[in-house]
Amino acid sequence: AEMQRMASPSRAVTIPDNMPHPSHELFELVQQFDAFPNGVTSIPKQLQGTSFFPAGVGLLVEKRGTELPRFPVGGIMVLAHDWGTVGDFELYEKEDEERLTNPTWRNMLPFFQQAGIRTSDCFFTNFFVGLRTGKSSVGVFPGAKDPVYVMTCQRLLAKQIDRQRPRLVLVLGAYVPKLIASMSDDLKPWERFDSFKAIDQQSLASFRNVNLRDSDHEFSVASLVHPCYRQRNVRNRRWKNFEGDAAEVNLVKELLA
Repeated sequence: AEMQRMASPSRAVTIPDNMPHPSHELFELVQQFDAFPNGVTSIPKQLQGTSFFPAGVGLLVEKRGTELPRFPVGGIMVLAHDWGTVGDFELYEKEDEERLTNPTWRNMLPFFQQAGIRTSDCFFTNFFVGLRTGKSSVGVFPGAKDPVYVMTCQRLLAKQIDRQRPRLVLVLGAYVPKLIASMSDDLKPWERFDSFKAIDQQSLASFRNVNLRDSDHEFSVASLVHPCYRQRNVRNRRWKNFEGDAAEVNLVKELLA
């Protein structure tokens, strides 16, 4: 385990044959969830194609059924809000091949190229565990006001961070910053996160040397607009002397450097 923590994100990490892949290992923790708030249900199984954790493996997979890519220890964690609905899950199961054409992937991948991020260095995950039982995957997640459930999701996220030991966490959208603010004194300013405009005015778009409580691992964190609404919302971003798309691109580049 210590060797995996120290491994360069650009090099493959060898996992012994008798050891589960880290993504599968983390999904075993997801399966221990036995209580969900109204409007949320359990994830029946882990999808093996390209998809955000926990419903998916959280890695870019070239073809379903093939060996999973290495787990990017020391790389980048991409943290979104939630996976989606039961209907979304059932639809994904029926697809025969990977289609990175939904708005999240379609807008996120070109941004990563601009910022110099390799997808092989990324673990894609969500804060909330479970699937929405309603028809819409937009808006506040059901159970977001359930403090016990939120704390349980925080604990699982802390275990993911401990397992991956990322050097950078990219937080997508305006909902997640408040949800993780209480996990670290370094993120406490995000408890007042109301809009990207407000945090940009206060120079709170990113933090360096963040520690979760009871952890010795340090990493950087940046807040980005959600890829689904990138064209509409990124034009309002401001960072140093940059505006719009250039603000987020250069913010991430500096943290990576």
